[in-house]
Order: sequence, then C-alpha cells, then structure tokens
Amino acid sequence: PNDLLVQESISERYVRRGYALAGQRDFEGAIELYQLALEIYQQTGNLYEEGYLHYWTGTALKELTQYEAAINAFEQSFAVFDTAFSSEPSPSEREIYGKSLALIGIADIYYDQGDKLNELLYEEQAINLLRELPPSDFFLIHLSSFAQLLGQLGRSEESISTYQEA
Repeated sequence: PNDLLVQESISERYVRRGYALAGQRDFEGAIELYQLALEIYQQTGNLYEEGYLHYWTGTALKELTQYEAAINAFEQSFAVFDTAFSSEPSPSEREIYGKSLALIGIADIYYDQGDKLNELLYEEQAINLLRELPPSDFFLIHLSSFAQLLGQLGRSEESISTYQEA
C-alpha cells in the first residue's frame, strides 16, 4: 500500500510538471512527462487519472498539429473512461465529463482542420452526454458553440432551438 502511494505521488509530480511545460508551450516535454505518469497510473490501475492523461496528451499533440496521434489519444481517453465506470449501474458525473472532454477534443481538431461536419458530429455526441448532467457553464458554452455551428451549416431551425435551450 505504501508503495502505491509513493508511485501515485511521483506520477502527480510528473503531471504538474507536464502542465507547467504545456503552459510554457513545451508540448513535447509535457507529453514525455504525461507518458511517465501514464505508465505509473496504468501499473496502479488508476483508470480515472489514466483517462485524463490520455486527454492531456491529446491536447498537447493537437497543439503540435499531430492530429492523427491526438485523435488516437482522445479516443483512448474516451475508452478508458468508458471502461473505468462500466460496472456502475448508471453513468457517473466523472464518466460523462471525461468522455465529453475526449469528444470535444476530437471536435476541436476538426474545427482546426475546417471540417465542420465531423466537428458537428463529435460536438453533438458531447452535448448529448452533457445533457445527462445538471446544467453548467461548461455545458452552456458548448451548447452555444454547437448552435452556432448548426447555423453555419444552414440548419437554421435546429440552431434556433439549440440557442433557446442555452
């Protein structure tokens, strides 16, 4: 048990240092630290932290415009969150939030690439997940951007009704 605490403490330090490097736009350095922490969390079975590390790795890869690798990391994040909470009778807030972040990460990549249809597909999946939770600023921000995207794609009625929901 003590060894587990020591390992998780080390991985937390890697994650914090990775966040700092990402903040300084050293995304390669951040990814290296996220991967070190990820190895520890995989060994300790901490799926929740593992899911977030895949997400943060995807975010850093996106900043490096390594889109295919970033999408893969976001998909891994989604899968880990799906697995981590699969034994629960209904989705938890942590599962829904984690999975929606992964989907929004993929939607952001399609936004960067100007692929509005795929952006819409992933943003809509995230919105549908977030609808299962009490309304939050996070949800309302993404609902508004989803409504704007619908409007840009000429889906005016859906856009208006989505804005009204927000």
